[in-house]
Amino acid sequence: MRRNTLNFLVDIVSLVVMFGMIATGLVIRFVLPPGTGGRHGGAHKVLCGLGRHDWGDIHFWLAVAIGVLLLVHVALHWAWVCGIVQRLVRRGEPGGTKATAWTRNLYGSGFLIATVAAFAAFLWIAWASAVTLPGGAGNEHQTPPRKVHEVEGDDQEEHEGLHAGYRPDNGWGSATLAEVEADTGVPVAVIREGLELPDTVSEKERLGRLRQRYGFEMSAVRAIIEKHRNQAGAAPVEQ
Repeated sequence: MRRNTLNFLVDIVSLVVMFGMIATGLVIRFVLPPGTGGRHGGAHKVLCGLGRHDWGDIHFWLAVAIGVLLLVHVALHWAWVCGIVQRLVRRGEPGGTKATAWTRNLYGSGFLIATVAAFAAFLWIAWASAVTLPGGAGNEHQTPPRKVHEVEGDDQEEHEGLHAGYRPDNGWGSATLAEVEADTGVPVAVIREGLELPDTVSEKERLGRLRQRYGFEMSAVRAIIEKHRNQAGAAPVEQ
């Protein structure tokens, strides 16, 4: 394949991927803004069967694709990149012998390493600066705590828990299927079947995440638990 043709194909693919990044960013910001994931009583919205976090995953992998395409673009124009970096670095220096190809490659490699190091430094600083808000994992859109008598409907179920032994500070959304089984004695397989979830759903998945993805209500989880406990002759789930 001719170099000009390869350059054209790389540019076209980069344009398509950049369009996808812009489109998914607009979806996350305007179509499925924060609060539409279904947590804390928020409205559960999906686009093409995908929720806000699913579109966020797509946006991330499109960004990864852009990074790979940029590396390919630099590789196809390596000699030009090395020459430009060399001229910028050596600007103002007195004239001398012409730089060899090895020297130009050294300038280009240094520029590439510096770029990668800048991204790594940004990631490390962001990781070190991140803090965990009160309320536990899975509560990206944390809302101020409310008194129990002020909570109604599914939110009341989240605050009161599955039964008296269930820790009230862990809302429905933060509980995994395995934790529900441990607290209620209802097997994960029964909950999966009652909610019509695929068998491939891990027992470590949190109810809040599954609720966003499959659109069920927390009252359905309580109904499944009560039905199983009644059939087993156990005490009903406390309100």
